[in-house]
Amino acid sequence: MNVKLVEQVYQQYQKEIYIYLLGLSHNPWMAEDILQEVFVKAICSLPDSHMNIRAWLYKVAKNVYLNEIKKMNRNTSIEDFENYVEESGEENPVLDFLVREEKEKEMLIGILQ
Repeated sequence: MNVKLVEQVYQQYQKEIYIYLLGLSHNPWMAEDILQEVFVKAICSLPDSHMNIRAWLYKVAKNVYLNEIKKMNRNTSIEDFENYVEESGEENPVLDFLVREEKEKEMLIGILQ
């Protein structure tokens, strides 16, 4: 992909893709980070002959967002767990924490589908 085309595509779609990512993530910093990654992927892998760049950018944005969510879910920190245990008056805080995490994942998957 040539530099002029990248600049043109970025100018044309960056606001639109950012708003889409912000709607998915509800986090402006995350949306901005993913937006940058989407355009890096465009520079590296989108062929010049691609017919629908806009649709491709949306697809890449969604995939990068989902990968980021998966990464975040794998990295549930010990601090999150410890804070939950301290705040929770539950008899079995470990089980309650795990159940809460799974419910949040299921809810997120339901929203994305």
